[in-house]
Amino acid sequence: MDAHRGHRDDGRQASRRSSNPWQSLSHRDFYIEKEIARTNAGSVFKAKHHRTGLLVVLKSRRSAEIGKDGNIMHEVEILQSLDHPNIIRCYGSFWHKEIGTFYMVLEFCERGDLSQLIEEQRRRKELLTEREVWRIFIPVMKAVEYLHDKGIIHRDIKALNIFRTANDEIKVGDLGVGRVLGPETVMVETMYGTPLYLSPELCDNRPYNHKTDMWSLGILLYELCALHTPFHGRSLLELSKAICKDEIKPVPSQFSVLISRSIASLLERDQVTEESAE
Repeated sequence: MDAHRGHRDDGRQASRRSSNPWQSLSHRDFYIEKEIARTNAGSVFKAKHHRTGLLVVLKSRRSAEIGKDGNIMHEVEILQSLDHPNIIRCYGSFWHKEIGTFYMVLEFCERGDLSQLIEEQRRRKELLTEREVWRIFIPVMKAVEYLHDKGIIHRDIKALNIFRTANDEIKVGDLGVGRVLGPETVMVETMYGTPLYLSPELCDNRPYNHKTDMWSLGILLYELCALHTPFHGRSLLELSKAICKDEIKPVPSQFSVLISRSIASLLERDQVTEESAE
């Protein structure tokens, strides 16, 4: 009787395993439709998962590059620990041993990233409406709040890392440089981020915490309104000086006082400086 029960239990476990289409993945489970992007470390592909029919993103890194830059492995660990409607889903990962490449399987967002939307609006010389700005920004804010509640700093919030699905849902992605803060970690000292979105403490090479994400959110909110970032410079040094000292030009007059105050609150230098000094 116990033996029969054991066989039944094994059968149920095997059934559960087989019912999960994202277990034991390999390159044979996907049809690659096209290459989306390429870097020195690897490529990003649009692909179709045979079993589910879902379109996905395959993000690759060659094994030689993973030793130099472990961001993709780090991103898998972070994303698989998260469950939020406004954060890109990671379905799984696999090694293609024959070509020595690691693949990460991510949710595909048909409408691209926010930088494409902003560029399109610039070409049309047409600002987003305030309603459109909030519809995009609030989900990003919720996703970042969720990350911070989990003790994670994104560290690279920017229009290029925020995506739109076919249903126009907003998804935060690219957590490759994200940092998990342990219970003993208050500040971080390593330098990450994109120059136009860097916070003052990063420009000054000072330790930082979750407030650096809030600053980047302020830059993003400004960019959604004005279709350009608030700080500029012909070099990284000039840009750093502008970020630390320059006044922010007002957003276009069609936007409300609420948006202006929200941007000012997120880009409050004194608050960032005080947090960094503690």
